Amino acid sequence: MTFLPDLAPHLLKLPVVLTPQAWESAVQWDEHDGADITVLRLCRLLLTVYRHLNEHPEQQEILFGCYPRGRLCTDPKHRWLGLRLTQKQASDGSSYLCLSLRNETSPF
Repeated sequence: MTFLPDLAPHLLKLPVVLTPQAWESAVQWDEHDGADITVLRLCRLLLTVYRHLNEHPEQQEILFGCYPRGRLCTDPKHRWLGLRLTQKQASDGSSYLCLSLRNETSPF
């Protein structure tokens, strides 16, 4: 399936699958109040994903990044998280979006 501008509203309805590395880097929070922050980080990430998808519906692959809030890091260049959003086709023919770190090979 190719991304076409008139399909943009439909693309926003596709499920999003995160690789384990993307989940750990962009969403997971293991501190004392981890569940609330994890949900908040996931919501922010999905909003970012859908914003980029809406801006570039014709692209099969979208490279972007974000600054996950709350990441404990003193070096600013390591706070930026490079991400890759790719449309995938499941074996049953359905489509979904795969979110991975920019430099990883998706296992899905």
